[in-house]
Amino acid sequence: MSLTLRQRDVLREILRGQCNKEIARNLGLCLGTVKYHCNQIHSRLGVRSREQLITRYMTPTEEARRLIG
Repeated sequence: MSLTLRQRDVLREILRGQCNKEIARNLGLCLGTVKYHCNQIHSRLGVRSREQLITRYMTPTEEARRLIG
């Protein structure tokens, strides 16, 4: 269930409410790369949607702190 450093960067941006285009711009990535990382994050964390991801990881649990650094 561990995330790469870049996936953690993308996850932090998602939790800040950024859309994929904004994440790409903020992190200097291509949009396709952001989408790839989002899919990998969903798969590794066992969520099906961005909404589910935000609901699960916006709470300040130990797991959330560990994932996003």
